[in-house]
Amino acid sequence: MIKNLLTAAAFALLAAGSAFAQQTVFIGETGYDNLSDACAAAKEGDVIKVTANQTLSKRVEIGGGDTKIAYTIQGEDGVKITRDANNMLFLLWKNSNVTIKNLILDGADYASKAIENKNNGSKLVVEDCSFVNFPATAQVIQTNKEASFKNIDMSTCEYSQALFVGNSSTTLAGEIKCNLYIENQYTVTQDGNLTGAVNVYLQNVATNRVVVKNCTTPDVYTLCGASEGYSFKLNEANNELFVDFAKNVAMIDVDGTQKYYTSVVDAFNAAEDDQTVVVLESCDLTGRLLGEKTITLKGATDGIVLTRTDNNSNNLMIESKNRTLTVQNLTFDCNNININKPVVSIHNNGGSGIVLENVKFLNAKSSVGLIVATAAGRNVSLNNVTAEGTDEGTKGIVMAGNLSLNGNNNIPVELGETGTISVPEGGELTNEEPILLTLPETTELNSVVVNGTTDYDKFELTNTGRYLIPVDGNLVLSDHKTTGIEDVTVENAPAEYYNLSGMRVNGDSLTPGVYVKRQGTKTVKVYVK
Repeated sequence: MIKNLLTAAAFALLAAGSAFAQQTVFIGETGYDNLSDACAAAKEGDVIKVTANQTLSKRVEIGGGDTKIAYTIQGEDGVKITRDANNMLFLLWKNSNVTIKNLILDGADYASKAIENKNNGSKLVVEDCSFVNFPATAQVIQTNKEASFKNIDMSTCEYSQALFVGNSSTTLAGEIKCNLYIENQYTVTQDGNLTGAVNVYLQNVATNRVVVKNCTTPDVYTLCGASEGYSFKLNEANNELFVDFAKNVAMIDVDGTQKYYTSVVDAFNAAEDDQTVVVLESCDLTGRLLGEKTITLKGATDGIVLTRTDNNSNNLMIESKNRTLTVQNLTFDCNNININKPVVSIHNNGGSGIVLENVKFLNAKSSVGLIVATAAGRNVSLNNVTAEGTDEGTKGIVMAGNLSLNGNNNIPVELGETGTISVPEGGELTNEEPILLTLPETTELNSVVVNGTTDYDKFELTNTGRYLIPVDGNLVLSDHKTTGIEDVTVENAPAEYYNLSGMRVNGDSLTPGVYVKRQGTKTVKVYVK
């Protein structure tokens, strides 16, 4: 009998020891077999310590009574709480204030939330926790009431609403890695400097909407899921991160695929050889367009204006370097900003250069010139290129390279020693007012000044005592005018004769040779045998 009693006592002790070993959750010295029992027994101010991994078959419900309750659930390092069914892990009812610390919460690939906090009087604090194995369609935390998050890692949770915020009483601190979804027009508040990566998705994307208050680390936040052109911008005066909108102002089309840009300079820099950048609407131009590739820049419609906003006096607006840059159908407003560089500069050789077609320059102010090509071999082609409002101290075209003119152009030209001017085959000068042309004083008489045209009235030389006369389809330099009385008909006007040196001779005593005959407005070449 005594032996049997001892055996029974031994089994009782073993059973008690086994039960104690299963107690992995403690409030003070009191142990509990599972987290649910501990939470049910917790009182105001308690700390529930979780010393080993837990598996929850049902959700832990906190609060719900008429009396507020506040306590902490804290895990030892590496402790994980996993669910074994499609249930929530924690649900905060009314009057509940819970802090969850130092835990790994495992969703086991079920689509339910980990934590829900949306009842009156509830407050959620989550610190030093990571969340794993939540599917790409599951919210991880939903909070519609007061909440605070510090050092949380949801980097493996792909859903855009992983951390769902439906209030303006949510703070972020420490290191945060998550997809943050903010409902309606609510905001979050940053508590101190933040690290990590917060991908922000907004229910309502609107220009100037404030998203983060007390923001000191704007680079942590990335606006996701918004239309092209929207981004975050920091108001440094009050540390508010808000939604900014920059319109798409430029586009590159590659094989039928369009890529849009909110900056003309960004689009221009992104373009590859032989691609076209289309400017979609008038906008500001900050920084220069540096053409180091064979690129076409053109306006999508008439009347598109690029307005200079860059006050850097050393910055050009357009610079072509080592390739051919083509600019079409655009107006450049220089905005009366004084620069000590050209507005347009050509720094290339070997047959490349810049082509301007249907281009207008407004309000240029440069101590160097509007268009400058200061070395031989640099090519400038102008077709309907005009300027308005140019500052009196700004030179026009300073040309030591090759200048091609077609259509209506009105910018004065200062030709260097190696400069040339031509009208392309099939081209025609249509400017109503003559182009002011300044030649080097060393230019010899009878030199060809403009190739490909005899329209001497399209130019006005500023060199004293020098004129342009038509000879062999070109305009050459002369020291005599060739204009006659232009208000009489060709048939009735007296004929004037000039030798090929531009000197007027007596038409009644011409010796054999070639002469230029001017009668009224008609000029022809005649041969005397």
